[in-house]
Parts: sequence; structure tokens; C-alpha cells
Amino acid sequence: MREPSTFRAYLQKVFTKEAAMLIVFLLLLFQVFIVYFYHVYFEAETKSAGIFAEQQIESELSRCQNGLDDFAKDPLIIQALQGHMNKTAISERLYAFSQSSMMREDFLLLTADGKPLVSSLYQDNVEFALKNEDFITILHKTERPSDSLLSAAVDLPFQHGQQTGYAFFRSVFVDGHIAGYLVFFLRQDGFRVLTDQWTAEHMIIYDAFDHVIYSTNPAFVDPLGKMRVPATAAGEINVEGRAYYASRADDEKGKLHVMALTSVPHRQVLIQAVLLFVALAGLAAFVLLYFAVGKLTNQVLRPVEELLAAVREIRSGNLGYQLETRSGLQEFQILYEELNHMVQEINRLMQSNAELAERKRLMEVRQLEGQLNPHFAFNVLEALRYEILFNPQRASELAVSFARLMRYSIHRDEGLVPLRIDLQYIKDYLMLQKMRLGSRLSYTVQIPEELLACEVPKLLLQPVVENSIVHGLERARYIHISLKGWQQNDDMILLVEDDGTGMTLERLAEVQALLKKDHASPEHIGLYNVHRMLRVLFGDAYGLTIEGDTNGVRVVMRLPVRKKVDIDVDV
Repeated sequence: MREPSTFRAYLQKVFTKEAAMLIVFLLLLFQVFIVYFYHVYFEAETKSAGIFAEQQIESELSRCQNGLDDFAKDPLIIQALQGHMNKTAISERLYAFSQSSMMREDFLLLTADGKPLVSSLYQDNVEFALKNEDFITILHKTERPSDSLLSAAVDLPFQHGQQTGYAFFRSVFVDGHIAGYLVFFLRQDGFRVLTDQWTAEHMIIYDAFDHVIYSTNPAFVDPLGKMRVPATAAGEINVEGRAYYASRADDEKGKLHVMALTSVPHRQVLIQAVLLFVALAGLAAFVLLYFAVGKLTNQVLRPVEELLAAVREIRSGNLGYQLETRSGLQEFQILYEELNHMVQEINRLMQSNAELAERKRLMEVRQLEGQLNPHFAFNVLEALRYEILFNPQRASELAVSFARLMRYSIHRDEGLVPLRIDLQYIKDYLMLQKMRLGSRLSYTVQIPEELLACEVPKLLLQPVVENSIVHGLERARYIHISLKGWQQNDDMILLVEDDGTGMTLERLAEVQALLKKDHASPEHIGLYNVHRMLRVLFGDAYGLTIEGDTNGVRVVMRLPVRKKVDIDVDV
């Protein structure tokens, strides 16, 4: 085996290797991050621009629609259509509405026979509109009350900068008859004003039939005025040999839709420039590392940090922590081995202490359990003496049952038994008490099958049931005892409830205070020993709680669910 190298030589060698690998990893990670971040950024930017644009378009369309509805009911406009001319006031009102929007739509008010009354259009544009068959067709469709408000894409190449691509048509009814028509024209310039404030590189505004209302780039529109881009396009697409990222809002209910597009080649060039910069920065970092390694190795003490980490783990309670020995470093190999040996010795001592504490705990449980048997035996023997005098046959049955119970109670092979076995014991006990008390005692037992394999302390239920019988019949003629059980998360709840004499609130407070004590006087040994046994066996979270009033008492026992395979025991 070769001689271990010195710690300083090891530092110089390891630092050069590890630092170089770290720089390579960080450079790769940074490049991946730049590519991913930039894709996510400009894709998210394009998507958000499309959603915002469609919302703004819908807002403008709703504004026009609501404005038309209001003007169709305006008394001033109705009077003008009926021959009471007030062109100046009408023009001012319509101009004010038009100028309140960024789109600044044009308007045209016509009489019922199609003659222009007021308009913001130039005269030659008004004449052109009235000669356009599509315009006239849509205008007459509004004469039906159900279609009194329509909007549609109209290709009207007006002059003087008033070119439009979309219009709203509204008929004005008076007493059920057509009085005139009001039309709002949405200018191409108005759409351009909106798109100029949106962040996407290109925008296409189109209707449900893929007719392009406005496009920032003519390349997206075919000769028939429809989109070259499929309306359902999403992600990277190709238009006339150029790549774009396309996004559109998911709302299909609007009259107009917006598709946002961003040129991909432009983004790729920028990403390539960033990656080139990262590569040059990485090369510079390697050059600096080559010259700085001698100085930096004096500051890197990784084995020392591992020792400090081990100390912190042990201090936090992780006594299973073990350092890996490093045969290449003589100094630290000795330190690691000594620290590991020390931790192992601490573990051994703690296991010994735990074993001693467990034995002490079991001795206390045995002592408490031993105090329960004489308490029960005295009461049963008293009942047996009574039956011998008045009913020898019943006394014989009582003696057999009592012998079976005593055989179970003195069976001390284990401190915990399946609930099934202890429940058989308590049923025998209740049967004996029923023989003694007759109709004064009734009882029910409701324990689900899945709990019968759970382990409980031997003679757990007997003192509680006995307490209910003895104290419940002090001033009561009859008593009914109900024994129930259920699982609550990882705990088992056993309930003994009676409708006997009960107790006053003052007496209940005394008993509850008694359960909180570490020691109790002999006259309180029954319930207290059960409570103490559960706490000693399973911890302070378990034990008895007592509730009651003058109508009865409820004793709730909480203990953890612990199961094992049932064994047959002759009880």
C-alpha cells in the first residue's frame, strides 16, 4: 500500500480538478438557463400580448355596440330622423363619442329612405358606401327587429385616410317602424393605433370567418383578404419561409380575434450572442483558475468541513451518522476512525440505558397489574358466598366462571394480550355480575372485529366496568353499561358508559384532578391504576379521561393500535 499523500498536496490536486468541473457545470447550467429562460420569456410575452389585445378589442367593440344602442334611443336623433333637423347638435354628440376612443371611428346617420343626414365621412366616401352592394345588404338586414344591431367585416377602400375594415350597423325604430340607420366605421388607422401599443412584434385581427380586419404585416394576408396563417395555429409556424412564434387567446365567443406573432430568427441570433459571451467568460475563468489555484488551495479545507458537519449531525441527535474513512489522507483517516468509534460507543451506552429504563418500566407495570387482581377477587368471592347460601346450583356455575377468570388473571407470561382475550374475560365478569344482580344490570358490547387483534394491558377493562357497577348502583335501582370501541387515526378508543347514579360536578372535578397526580391513595386505586398503566406503557399522550353528571359516567381509554397474530389461550 502506497504512502498517503500530504494534506496540502491533496488540496492542490483536488481543488484544481473539482474547481474545473464546477466551472464547466456552471457554464453548462447557465447556458441551459439562458436558452430556457429566453424561450419562456418571449413565448409568455407573445401570449400575454395576444390576450391583452383581444380583451382591448372586445372592450372597443362593446363600447361601439352600447353607444349605438344608446344613440338609437336618443330623442334628439329620433327627432332629426322625423324631420326636425338639428344637425349641429347631432354631429357634436356623435363626434364627442367618436373622439373619446383611441380608434376614433367614423359615423353615418341615414334616414329611412337611405339619404345621409350627418356623417364624419368625406362626401365621396359616403357616396361610395351607398353604392356598395354589401353595405346596402347588411343595412337592410337590420330592418328585422331581431337583427336591429349587426357587425361585419366590410372592405370599403375609402379615400382621405378613412379606409375601414369593420363596421357596426344599427336600425332606429319609432313606433315599430324604421326611422333611419346609424353606422359606425372602425378605421384601419384606429386598429393601427391600438396595435402600436401592444408588445408583440406582429398582430393579426380577424373575424370568425378568418377575414383579416387588420394586419401589421401584409405577408399574413392572402389576395382574398383571408389569413395565410391557420386560425388554430399555435407555437412555431412558417409563413413564406420565415419562422414565427404564434399565440392566440382561447376565447371563441368574441366577434373579433387577435393572433400575436414574434419572429423567431431574431430571437435566435440574440440567444447565440449570449451563449458566445458565456463561452468566452468560461474560458477566462479557466485562465484565472490556473494562476489562482496555488493561493486558493490554502483556503479550501473540505475534510475539516466534513468533520464539522459530522459534529453538527451528532449534536442534532443523528447518532447513526458515520464518516467514510479516507485512506489517502493519513491525518484525517485517524480523526475519522476515532470519531466513528466515539459515536458507536455512545450508541452502545444509550442502548444499555434504554434497556435498563425498559426493565424498570415493566417492573412498575407488573406491580400495578398485581394490585388489580385482589381488588376484583374480593368482590367475586363476596358474591359466591351469597349464592352458596341461597342457590347452590348457581353457586357452582359462579365458581366455575370465577376459576376460569382467576386462571386468566394469574397467567403472567406477557403484559399485553389481544383485546379479544381481555374482552372474553370482561364478558365472563359481566355474566357473573348479571347472575348476582339480576334485572338490575344490563349491558351491551360493541367492538369492531378489526380491533380484536390489538394488544392491550391485561385486565384493562375490569376495574372500569367494576367501578361503573359499584358506584353506579349506589343510589340507582337499575343500570345499563355500554362498552364500545373504535379506531381514531393511529389510536384505539375504548368507551365504558353507564346510566347509573353518576356524580356531581364537584366530584367529577376531584376525580379528574386525581388522574393528574403521580401517586394516589388506596381508596382511588381502581381507575387511577388503569390510567397510570396506560401512561407508563405507552406515554403521556394516553390514559383515561372521565366525563359525567348525575345521569351517568363516561370513561374513555385511549391507547395506541398495536397488533400481532392472535394465539389461543385457555381462559
